Amino acid sequence: ITIDVNPESAAVAKEMISFAGLEDRIIQFISDSAEAIPQLKTKFNVETFDMVFIDHFKDAYIRDIKLLETNNLIRKGTVVVADNIIYPGAPDYAEYVRTCGKY
Repeated sequence: ITIDVNPESAAVAKEMISFAGLEDRIIQFISDSAEAIPQLKTKFNVETFDMVFIDHFKDAYIRDIKLLETNNLIRKGTVVVADNIIYPGAPDYAEYVRTCGKY
């Protein structure tokens, strides 16, 4: 599942997914992540994720990791990768994952 708030970016991603021949394996959800994450279990029958890659607005990283936790979409063993937390930076996210005791 890929979540993208920007329809133009989603269109490019759709072309890349098609080029890779993965249309039957990747679901695109065009929505703000704050609205999408709470719907993932019911809309797409997701139990938990094995891996999450976060790469969007840096100020939303902490909101989204907490939404993933609250909605029980990540579990012990889930790999979470967050891009560009140093530069341009997501210091609140970095501080949270370093100090919350869950990671």
